[in-house]
Amino acid sequence: VDRAVQIFGVARYELLNREQWQILERWLNLFPGKAIQQYPHLIVLRCWLDLYFWYRLDNLFKDLGCADTLLGTTVFDEHEVAPMKAEVAAIRGQLAYWTLEPSNGVALVEQALRDSPDGHECTKSTAIFDSGALYQMLGKAKQGERLIWDKMEDEQYIHPGSRARIMLTLCLIYWPEMETRKLQQAASRLLEFSLEHELLWSHSFSRYFLGLIHYERNELNEAVAQFEIIVDKPYIFPIQNVVHCSILLSLCYQSLGLPDQARKTADSISKLTFERGNQMFIGLTDAFQADLDLRQGRAAQADQWAEAFVVPAPHALHRFFNAEFTHIRIILNRNTTSSLKTVAEQLDVMLELTTTTHQQRLKIDVLGMKALLADGLGKESSAFETLNEALVLAGAGEIIRPFLDLGQPMQGLMQRLLNRESDLNFARQVLAAFSNEKVVMGQGSADDPNPQHSL
Repeated sequence: VDRAVQIFGVARYELLNREQWQILERWLNLFPGKAIQQYPHLIVLRCWLDLYFWYRLDNLFKDLGCADTLLGTTVFDEHEVAPMKAEVAAIRGQLAYWTLEPSNGVALVEQALRDSPDGHECTKSTAIFDSGALYQMLGKAKQGERLIWDKMEDEQYIHPGSRARIMLTLCLIYWPEMETRKLQQAASRLLEFSLEHELLWSHSFSRYFLGLIHYERNELNEAVAQFEIIVDKPYIFPIQNVVHCSILLSLCYQSLGLPDQARKTADSISKLTFERGNQMFIGLTDAFQADLDLRQGRAAQADQWAEAFVVPAPHALHRFFNAEFTHIRIILNRNTTSSLKTVAEQLDVMLELTTTTHQQRLKIDVLGMKALLADGLGKESSAFETLNEALVLAGAGEIIRPFLDLGQPMQGLMQRLLNRESDLNFARQVLAAFSNEKVVMGQGSADDPNPQHSL
């Protein structure tokens, strides 16, 4: 086993660079389970698989702890240990983003780039991938953007996967900043590159972002065309983007007046995540089932999910769909004194989170819900002020869906705002989009055939 690990320790870096995850998984499985816990090369590889192939963050935290222990007590030479510590630093840099520790993450990225040999492209490109999101979270998006462009011109990155990962980082900067024109350009270039080099991981991300741009602009048929490519091949593309593309595809169907198709898509992705046994995505798809219940008039089912939901500690919000927002919308829909108080507390937390992490796009969702909350409390002037703030943010990127997704209560509030301030052109554009929105409940689905408050 010692000799096998020595051979494997040298060979695995080239396979990491080429993103040969299936081969790496197969090789790792040839070793006895005990050996994986005893050899740094093996446990570090399992960390990579946790991150990029299996997408199991709960396992990743445990495996990183084991890697730290082994690398701290190993008898290997420092020249062999340092690159593995750099790998761990690159992976931990990404976790620092999720756990809202961007300054620590930047330090880890710098360590990974400093200590990783030139040929270890997977480590270096992952560190660069981390850095873009970390700088954006710190409010230094322009600095992160400059870094990425510099690295894209660096000739040391010869593997297509490394170059694609660096290219993808631009999308992670542009979306929360609502740089929609730049996002579309970056995602389109990433799509071309991933198709040219047959990079499934990058391909799925490019379709996700391109479809998301169309969805946000309420160009639903164009969005469907992007999402279906990923959703129709759930066993080929990475599960994380299959899940998020499925959620958005289901929302497109619902808004196009195809509620049964929306439900079918939601059920399919729930089945897939259950088959994979991935607890993180099982929880996310359960949340989306509740979200769809609310949209289709099944308030009782949505409430049942909300009662069991445990609000997690604040973490990075890097995707369009977040279970916390669904929970808030379900509670807000109850429209009682106690529910509005609960919503107020949660929205304050979310507003602080989106503000401190410079998540401008999701701040629109929070402001929209806060406007509805103020209106529900009879504070119309405050509701108008908050809605105006959301409209200013959204107007810069021509983002329409955040308001449409808040349903009829938002439509009514926006109409009253326009009655008072008729010169709000973007609000008028959003209100016109409401007139084309198809609110269809689905076959025998509604708890109340005439819901008054459904979001």
